[in-house]
Amino acid sequence: MSTLILDQIQSLDGRAILNNTGSILQVITATKDNTSSTTSTDYVDIGGLSLSIVPYSLSSKILIFFNLSVGQSENSTVFFKLVRNSTDILFGKTTSSNGSQTSNINYSSSTTAFSQNYLDSPNSIYSTTYKIQWATENSSLAFINRTTSIEQNTETSLISTITLMEVSA
Repeated sequence: MSTLILDQIQSLDGRAILNNTGSILQVITATKDNTSSTTSTDYVDIGGLSLSIVPYSLSSKILIFFNLSVGQSENSTVFFKLVRNSTDILFGKTTSSNGSQTSNINYSSSTTAFSQNYLDSPNSIYSTTYKIQWATENSSLAFINRTTSIEQNTETSLISTITLMEVSA
């Protein structure tokens, strides 16, 4: 087995790449442009809103952004959380029976734009998967990228995204 030891990696113009704290090393994104629905009271993955990244360094941070277009049934609550591999990393406590959540959205007859960001320290140089999970209160109906009203869905084209940025630390 060979070992490569470097003092610095430079770009073509001579700037240090990995030794600059705060440098963006890689950016990946996933865009969900179709719809999903759930009535689950247990957290389940939102299909199409999962990404894997292989950090360059153990000290790297991963900056996660996600934006969701959410529609839901009247008098309901939808819960979201961010998961790294199988570990909840962005959540809060709620007094309902749903356990932990990133945030919750209360009923709106149109879609609600929901955005969060989080700076994670995975301490890994292996493939790391980030995903968004959701659950509903009382088995109510919730949608990603559409409203609950069929009439309102004929003219809308909604998307939801997740973006990962590796930041050198």
